Amino acid sequence: MSRRPRRRFRLGAVALVATAALGALRSELEAFVLLQRAIPSLVGTSWTCPQPVPLVGAAARCGPAASRLTRIGCKAGDEDEDSSLTPGSFGGSAAYITPIGPFCPFRSAECNFDSVLGLGMGELTKSGPNFATEMARIQLDMQMGQQPDLPRVRQLADELDSSYSKWQVLMTKLRYGDDFQSREYFKLTSVHMQRQGKSLEDMGQMVKYQVECMRAFADGRMPPFPPPGLDLTTPPGSSPTAAGMSSAGIQADPFDGTESIFQSKLVKDEYDAVCRDHRQLITLGERYGSFDPLGKLAFLDQLGAIQVRWDVFFARLGLVGALNPDFKEQSQQFLSSMGLEPLQFRSLIDEAHLVMRREAESERLT
Repeated sequence: MSRRPRRRFRLGAVALVATAALGALRSELEAFVLLQRAIPSLVGTSWTCPQPVPLVGAAARCGPAASRLTRIGCKAGDEDEDSSLTPGSFGGSAAYITPIGPFCPFRSAECNFDSVLGLGMGELTKSGPNFATEMARIQLDMQMGQQPDLPRVRQLADELDSSYSKWQVLMTKLRYGDDFQSREYFKLTSVHMQRQGKSLEDMGQMVKYQVECMRAFADGRMPPFPPPGLDLTTPPGSSPTAAGMSSAGIQADPFDGTESIFQSKLVKDEYDAVCRDHRQLITLGERYGSFDPLGKLAFLDQLGAIQVRWDVFFARLGLVGALNPDFKEQSQQFLSSMGLEPLQFRSLIDEAHLVMRREAESERLT
């Protein structure tokens, strides 16, 4: 076999595979940015949550068993309530996106849109060429027996390498920062990739291998052999496209606060309380990395309690028909564009939190 056909074959063979790999990495960032912007305001448009107050009361004292929405503040006299509720116990709210994980409307300073991390993510997802389109053009040229633009191939390789390097820096910041929301997003990304049969390290190797193949092609050199053990097959059903996710964005609010159920002072007070406690917990989580193991476990317990309270609240609104049907439909469409069902999305968050819990327990034993 001549050198030229082999070089063409190797470039063509890995082009779409590695482009899909970078697409998976970039889509994870795009998902993060779009997820945060998917819901204009999960806390309503015509009314607002109360301002933060010191973290005391229910969020500080109550464990998961006392997390039911009707027991906000661990009020005396409510001890006869069933305390066996766990996240996901309310089937009625399972069909909706609740304000947890990346859909939390309360952002830490580290994950705010205007933070260094937030701006870096936005810049990375918006900048750079459309790699899939560029690769498809190269593939088409080779299929037609035409020599691709070699300087452009090298330029594309450099841009690909640069984008991956920026992505890697952001992932490192998310992984090792003190902020809980940053770490939570990294765990979600990692678990999501693992469910597709890949790791973040595998995807990184695929991108780096593609870069080296493209540079070798542009220089007229033989392409390198793939790293030992690297699986060049793409994850099944991986990488939602930004266009698909944008078209499936959530524009409807779950409720606007004018529904008749909000005329009840009890309901309004319960809603204000869960918003306040959730906001306070996110602020507290900015120091999550500095917590000792018991502190991390306690934080995860409180977060689980908040999730249950949102489950109860959304389930109650669903039972009385107070949830916007457009919100339910758009929620399902949005998750479907990511290859997820509502229950799969919840289990993804639960698994990410379980990984963090196991890490804290392991740290406690060392």
